[in-house]
Order: sequence, then C-alpha cells, then structure tokens
Amino acid sequence: MQNVIIDDISEIPLQNVNIFNHLYGTTTDSIGRFYLDDNFGEKDTITFSIVGYETMYLAKKDIPKKLKMVSEYIDFDAVEVFGSKRKVKKKYRRLER
Repeated sequence: MQNVIIDDISEIPLQNVNIFNHLYGTTTDSIGRFYLDDNFGEKDTITFSIVGYETMYLAKKDIPKKLKMVSEYIDFDAVEVFGSKRKVKKKYRRLER
C-alpha cells in the first residue's frame, strides 16, 4: 500500500516522517511517500511522528492515501551560544601513524 504524508495547511509533502508499530518502522521518502508492508498488521496501531508536528496514532486499516499532519508550536527556552576569541595556530611538521 503506497501513501503520502503532507502538511495540513501548505499540503507540501513531509520528508523523514517516522512511521512505526511496536516492532517495525520506516520513514517517508523525499516526496512524502511511504509503503506499509506485511510487517504491519491490519489491527496494529501505527505511530506517525516528526518534530514540529502532532504525533498521530492510527490503525493500518484507517490510514488514508493522503495523510495530513498538523503542525505544532514548540516552545523553547533561550539558547545561548558561547565561543572563544582565542586563535589556535599549530603547525604539524610530520604526521605519525
């Protein structure tokens, strides 16, 4: 069975969505397509997850051909990046194994 996962608003295909049940997993390709083979049973609950979108749980039999994922706002604390102004100048005269 071939399906595609898209963004619910822009309808752009979503790449690298994680798709898994309790034993097996796969991801969407570069244009949002994925295939569910016999490793996924008809009654299995299949999880669809990707950062920035709400995680979905569906039975294999209930998965539409075009699955729309809803984006989710993720609140982060401030991120601080520190660096040093010290320049390192090191010359190697010979490389050893």
